[in-house]
Amino acid sequence: MLKIVRIILAIIVITTTSYSLLTEEYWLQPYSLFLLGLLMFVMGLDEFKRGKRALGSFLFITSMFSFIVLFIT
Repeated sequence: MLKIVRIILAIIVITTTSYSLLTEEYWLQPYSLFLLGLLMFVMGLDEFKRGKRALGSFLFITSMFSFIVLFIT
């Protein structure tokens, strides 16, 4: 289940950031940043399920940083 969500989020993030970079229309960047934070959160959950606490914690911290940057700007 988490693997499918992770793949779908990764495809959406790559698509939105590629579109934004190629067309130089940057209105999609907040959405891309939110989806990237969500992707990191899902990856953190997956790593915790596998028993890799250090990597899971790092991914959660990265996700929280992404959300903080998103809401501050």
